[in-house]
Amino acid sequence: MASDGAIWDSWKIIEYLDEAYPDTPSPFNNNKPLHLFFEAYVNKHLYLLLMKILFLDIYNRLDQLSAAYFRESREKAIGTTLEKFCEDKESARAEFKVALSPIHDALGFTGWISGENGEYRGKFAEVIIGS
Repeated sequence: MASDGAIWDSWKIIEYLDEAYPDTPSPFNNNKPLHLFFEAYVNKHLYLLLMKILFLDIYNRLDQLSAAYFRESREKAIGTTLEKFCEDKESARAEFKVALSPIHDALGFTGWISGENGEYRGKFAEVIIGS
């Protein structure tokens, strides 16, 4: 929790909402471990690949001041230059497609990652993949 009382971590936010509003449907669809796994999968596999695909393009479209901040903060986080990190976008795109396949399969089965028959509202897995 931030010093101003704000919660910035999405997992902590959704846990807080689940505990603070026990009379509403659970955002975890009564399967918190599965949602934790899904968040970890998306963070480790999808987001990393998206960063490799997009970071340099984003940087090249920013104004000078924003570009300087973007480069400095991202290179500090990834431990290398944007150019080195993004050098093989085509491989990252191919890996991204493979990493999406289990999600695509799940969507093909029920139309949702978590929940069925339109009961997706507020389910954390849908929020993760939608963001």
